[in-house]
Amino acid sequence: MTRFGAIALIAIISTVPLYAQPIEWGVKAGVNSTSVASVPEYYDWLLCCVPSNPGAMVESTARTGVVGGAFVAVPITGWVAVQGDVLLAHRRHFVDLRPYENNQVTFARDYVDTAGLLRLAFPVRDEHRVYVAGGPVVSFRVGEGSRSKEPGLRRGDRDIDVYVLQLLTYGAPELLRRSHVSAAIVGGWAYQRFLLEVRFTQGLQSIFRDRAAIVAGFVSVGGHEPTLTRLISVFAPFMESAKSRDIAVLAGFRF
Repeated sequence: MTRFGAIALIAIISTVPLYAQPIEWGVKAGVNSTSVASVPEYYDWLLCCVPSNPGAMVESTARTGVVGGAFVAVPITGWVAVQGDVLLAHRRHFVDLRPYENNQVTFARDYVDTAGLLRLAFPVRDEHRVYVAGGPVVSFRVGEGSRSKEPGLRRGDRDIDVYVLQLLTYGAPELLRRSHVSAAIVGGWAYQRFLLEVRFTQGLQSIFRDRAAIVAGFVSVGGHEPTLTRLISVFAPFMESAKSRDIAVLAGFRF
């Protein structure tokens, strides 16, 4: 055997353990709970002020949505793998505008989350194992909306759209980013083909567009551009801090 042939044979043999490990793929689904930062501060600035109760503030709470999709994991070694997830996530959060006015609004945003995770798995006993994973997530917005307790608070009337948009800001396609980046940390347990995991995702970017695009969005529904340009430095910080935080619990099956 020539030297080249020997080197080639050694190279092939050395890769067998890597490619002998099967690629994992499967599906998972569950529920998530979503909150958005700086929501009370935005409405507190927008609606202002309760003279009898200057410390009053709007309440914003997380709501439950659904999440599900598919994953594939490519082993690197026996306990390290690179995992890719594609999940459809329905995110919801709730705003109670009291004490300023008797109105409650539920906001919903739908995203396709694409994640690239580095996964470490540790055998426990028999076919049980636990795993942790982490990495970046890029979310693409595919839908948005809002549901208000006040029936008159609806989009579609050009005479009041700009005012409605100020209150329904967190469900406005004119103002929301088409995509944003987050970071995910995952912990899970697997047995045979079944898995159960908890997933924490923290937004690294605001759900809103940049300042110029926010002004353009308000102008598109009848806002006064010179006034908005003057005020943007006042209210934009609340929107720039509006990063989404999600906690999800999912069950899955590996094929």
